[in-house]
Amino acid sequence: MASAGVLLGLMPANFSTIGSTIVETALISLVAERPLLALLLAAGSPAIAPLRPFEYPEPNELMKPQHQGAAGYEFPRYKRKGKIAIVAIEYTVAVAAVANVAAISYDIGVKAIFSVWVETMYDPLLWAFLTVPIHVLACISSWLLIQTHRSDTADQSGSNRKRRRVRVWLENEFTPSAYHVPSSVTRMKTTVQFLFFSWFTQLSTVVYIFYGTSHWSSILFVGAADAPKIAARYFTSVVVCRAIVSHEIAGLRQAYALHHNNVAPPLEISDQVQSPGAAGK
Repeated sequence: MASAGVLLGLMPANFSTIGSTIVETALISLVAERPLLALLLAAGSPAIAPLRPFEYPEPNELMKPQHQGAAGYEFPRYKRKGKIAIVAIEYTVAVAAVANVAAISYDIGVKAIFSVWVETMYDPLLWAFLTVPIHVLACISSWLLIQTHRSDTADQSGSNRKRRRVRVWLENEFTPSAYHVPSSVTRMKTTVQFLFFSWFTQLSTVVYIFYGTSHWSSILFVGAADAPKIAARYFTSVVVCRAIVSHEIAGLRQAYALHHNNVAPPLEISDQVQSPGAAGK
């Protein structure tokens, strides 16, 4: 049992090296306009790659076209059936990852005991899905830093604009990022609110890893033969969610290169401060 505690105790820190960053998930939600997929990917991957406090990556750096490795992959121009197949695979895999994490976490909570939290069986579920509020905080941080614009709704007003926005969002939600027109982005002025949320989110990531380490290293009644199986199931969900995030980010870069004059989006420093209702206009 001691060896099982060592193996599982190292799991959160090891998984953080292959997990997605909070900024990548925020870009999928805000810029690619696929918040439902981003939510599933956050819930299906109990791993977050930590960032150093006060070193928030600039969106323009993440959106620059990449020409090396998997990030430089050029997506073929699939027709409608091909796009539907990609979306179906993404959502099927993401939902399966969430279900896998929920099932293994509940099973461990019922059959094992954690010495740091003896009286409850829901602590594995709590650890697994704490990534969701952290990614939500990351979306708030990014929303305070960038503002998205759509030219196809700029000339409309009132209820027509709202209906158009809903229709565009539904189209984008169920279209791979490489195959729709992404929103243009303006970098807003850095505010105290952004600094607070970004720092708090990055600190929460470190606390999450520390909590997972202390939590899993205290597990009891799990044998050495079962620990690798537990880690492998979590690992599977982390890897498949990371693959989808990488696919979407690479597609988003290609879409920007295609629809924004073959360069990264112009992120001009604005003196405006993000306000409720301003995003997405």
